[in-house]
Amino acid sequence: MWTVAVKNKVILAKNIIEAWNQSLRLVLKNGEIIWDKNEKLLEVFNVNLIIKKPGRNKNLLKPYFKEFGLDPFERIQKLFEDSRVKNKELKISYAQRIYKYRGKNQLEKIIQKLKVNPYSKSATFTLFDPIADEKHVPCIAILDFKIRHKKLFLTVFARSSDATKKLPADLFALTKIQKQVASSLRIKTGVLTMFIASLHVYERDFDALYRVVTRWRWNRKATTWDEETQDPGHYVNIENGYQRFLMFLEDCLGEIKAENILDVACGTGAVASFLFKKAKKIYGIDLAPQMIKVAKQKNPQINFKVGDALDLPYKDSFFDVVVSRGVLISHLLKGRQKKLIKEYSRVIKPGGFLIFDFLQNISSEESIEKEKAILNKEKIKKFLLGVGFKILAFESKTETRVNSVCAKK
Repeated sequence: MWTVAVKNKVILAKNIIEAWNQSLRLVLKNGEIIWDKNEKLLEVFNVNLIIKKPGRNKNLLKPYFKEFGLDPFERIQKLFEDSRVKNKELKISYAQRIYKYRGKNQLEKIIQKLKVNPYSKSATFTLFDPIADEKHVPCIAILDFKIRHKKLFLTVFARSSDATKKLPADLFALTKIQKQVASSLRIKTGVLTMFIASLHVYERDFDALYRVVTRWRWNRKATTWDEETQDPGHYVNIENGYQRFLMFLEDCLGEIKAENILDVACGTGAVASFLFKKAKKIYGIDLAPQMIKVAKQKNPQINFKVGDALDLPYKDSFFDVVVSRGVLISHLLKGRQKKLIKEYSRVIKPGGFLIFDFLQNISSEESIEKEKAILNKEKIKKFLLGVGFKILAFESKTETRVNSVCAKK
């Protein structure tokens, strides 16, 4: 069985959409901050991206279209297909470089070369023109075709790739070229390999990066999550953290009868279900559609919705209580914690409650992913006091792995 994995900057994926998700995951987990002129980026350099079945099923790209729309995709397809298209950076389109480079069709030359010698090692062409590209070097520089095991393999070198908006569109266009050559040679397509010298995400897309990776990651866990959380050895149960949070909720809310309660990052709805008797209406929101699907099946009486915690789709001062279990605040990219607290404050009524957990410590034996933030009680106090909350209690006075806080607006 073909598995998806990331190891030593090598990404193995079944198709384009998995390649995209794994590429973003790699940048989020291992990316380093760099500055290119005045732009801040997260970057992983020298990445090897391998796609077993590139395919050209546009429906697979629905998650990409959902996040960025069709415009970036269609603009890049035109660069590869229409020799008249130009943009402010790439003065000569990829199509012109491929099909009309100084009056020659580079792709046709490749096809003819492979017809004469199917095992040629030099069925290669470049998209870089040293004379025309003094100011801007094309992101995709070299395409190499090999016939091995009766299949056509395509290897691409890219000096740079914007992992959020451009990578899926580039890969889709490249699969069309691979298929075009393979069809002319009457053979099947093989693996598409792309060496990327700089795989990166611009600061303006950091929130999108977090959303896409989180959505993909938790969609995959939706069908097994309830079973996993019942496992005493699962990380949510370290130091009995899951049950401690529910007990803390009970202590904070007591016999409250609220109008509206919101569970943020609700997953499959366990906490929302626990809160069901404490309000006339319970709402749950999560980035992962598959998690929401399971939650609705289990608790059809609760108002579950797909949405972003940083941009809650609710009116100001709508909720009496907002709850979040699962150290959401510790999973956010740095600098987004304050934004999250402000968004909570916006939707909570004056006098309403905010209860959430956070990662404050890890054991020396526990590994931690780079993107998680360790937040001590002083940092949490600063975030909450800064937007007008009063701290009522912390769940633990000790240095447990996970702590929780209850605050009143």
